[in-house]
Amino acid sequence: MAKDYVEHRVVMGFISTPADEAEGLAKKLVESGLVACAQVTAGITSYYRWEGEVQRDAEVLIIIKSKLSLQQAIADFVENEHSYDVPECVFVPAVGGVPAYLQWVGESTK
Repeated sequence: MAKDYVEHRVVMGFISTPADEAEGLAKKLVESGLVACAQVTAGITSYYRWEGEVQRDAEVLIIIKSKLSLQQAIADFVENEHSYDVPECVFVPAVGGVPAYLQWVGESTK
């Protein structure tokens, strides 16, 4: 694979969910072929402003690995499957890493 593919077309995504949704959403994302890997982290505490008030919630963070070209499809999938009105689903580019792993991410997705 070309170096450009390895370094610039793989993205990592972050999705926060209630703990009881995380495993199911992570599995569906992998089964759909939209992500190569979905890691469900231990509990996190999120503070955020919602409807004019500062909120505090126990959540779980799902870290996903996929291709840049699938970002919108993943965001749409999360919007449809998530219980939140406005779910967090954001991406950052992978700018380096073990080439074989980054190639695997590309080959393991649609």
